[in-house]
Amino acid sequence: MKPKRLDIGAGAHSDWEYQIDQVKFERTTHVMDAVIEPLPFEDNFFDEIRISQFMEHVPVLIYWKENGKFYKKYPRIDLMKECYRTLKSGGLLHISTPVEFPYWAQDPTHVDVPFLPDTVEYFCGGWGAKDPEDFAQKSYGINFAFKWVKREQVGFNMDVTLQKP
Repeated sequence: MKPKRLDIGAGAHSDWEYQIDQVKFERTTHVMDAVIEPLPFEDNFFDEIRISQFMEHVPVLIYWKENGKFYKKYPRIDLMKECYRTLKSGGLLHISTPVEFPYWAQDPTHVDVPFLPDTVEYFCGGWGAKDPEDFAQKSYGINFAFKWVKREQVGFNMDVTLQKP
């Protein structure tokens, strides 16, 4: 059986079977905003998900006011939760993002802070994410933990591969 693969922020040159982008390119299968919309796939659907040169465009925090009340949302955390939810057990998440400040900061569409190795650690059980009574779960809702498979810096990019247990 052919693996099911999703490319988030796919752009015009992806050859993966499922592709999400805000712009309709020739092979885009889902035109949507993955920053604010949940992934339109069932649980445990994908064998692999790729997020290449996209996480740096995802804000850390969004506030808004509705009916006189303030709300907040953590889009990076929500996207990582959605990747975890839609990956099969043993599935791989590949993330590539710039981490060196001059290269990260030069693009006016990059937001907030870079997505760094210590950031990824939150999604791998670090900083209390393994303990329901600890900070990462209680404050941020990070109630899942990927397993580190690979982390390397290639030029000014960090490339990581995580696995859903």
